[in-house]
Amino acid sequence: MKKKFIACVVIIFFAFAFFCFYYINDLKSSSIPSDDSPVSVEKPVKDVKSWTPSTDNVYMVLKNVKFRFEEDIFINIHSMTSILEPIKPYRYVDMNNANSFSIKILSQQCSLDSSVIEKLFSRYVLNYEGATLKDIKMSIIEMKVRKTGMLKISGMMKLGIWLPFEMLARVGLETSNGRMTIEAEKIKAAGMPFIKGLMDRTGIKLENLLTIKPGKGVSIIKNTMYVEALKLIPSPKLSGNIIDVQVNVKNNCIDLKGGEEKPSEVKYSLLATEAKNYIYIFQGSVIFGKLLVSDGRTQLVDTMPSDYLDFYLKKYLLQLSRSEIRMTEGSSLIVYMPDYQSIVKK
Repeated sequence: MKKKFIACVVIIFFAFAFFCFYYINDLKSSSIPSDDSPVSVEKPVKDVKSWTPSTDNVYMVLKNVKFRFEEDIFINIHSMTSILEPIKPYRYVDMNNANSFSIKILSQQCSLDSSVIEKLFSRYVLNYEGATLKDIKMSIIEMKVRKTGMLKISGMMKLGIWLPFEMLARVGLETSNGRMTIEAEKIKAAGMPFIKGLMDRTGIKLENLLTIKPGKGVSIIKNTMYVEALKLIPSPKLSGNIIDVQVNVKNNCIDLKGGEEKPSEVKYSLLATEAKNYIYIFQGSVIFGKLLVSDGRTQLVDTMPSDYLDFYLKKYLLQLSRSEIRMTEGSSLIVYMPDYQSIVKK
């Protein structure tokens, strides 16, 4: 009985093996054509080129834009032509990541509100233990006698103990290095207006009283602060020269002219030529949302042109979600975008 059982098992095993071998070979012969068999090949679609990323520069042109780097840190850009450059290890300009690229300024006319300069100093210059200034407030005032604008700085100064101070300063430009200068003219501490005169008579300079940690974009030599204004701005980082600085009393701001003395001409044609306020990005490879665009053309147009286009890069997807987007026959995009502030107020 035992021998019969073993014999049955052996027969079943060989039968199963034969079946599997036959089935697999049959499957191969039906699915893989021989060299002589006709093969159906899908015809390529005509007039469609394979996608390749562009190696050209990415250009960004702005006109009448309130460009926000943070919620409360912005530059009022009257006009700007710039190149967006990816920062290693990033391969492309990624609009979703402000740290992935820098903005190289070719030409620029812009304004920095005194309130923004105040926040830049408090948040990025004096944000370390041991700083000798705090609670900084800044504003632009007009000197009635000279009819010139000056920067008024007030706050707390550490002179052994913390004392309230107020300083009036002339704002200018160090042309050799493109640094903005803030030169103290009057200093009043603890309500005593003669401090600056006493400093002059004793030879004490502002640099003897105040220290600013290196690498913060601000240094003090004698009675003058030297400010690398573009380096104070958070990401995306700005690069370029400042070639003129003017105090604007009317608008409580400092007007800056930047870029190259003789910028090379950048040729382009707008998609919406009637737009008053806009951001136009073209050429190169750019990531928008989840799209990687090569040699694209995108123009963001202000839907409320009575004031500047309020654009917040870190929340541009929120603005896009409330925008009207049109695609041209050439696959370019015109985005009619509402102001950032108009969205968050709702």
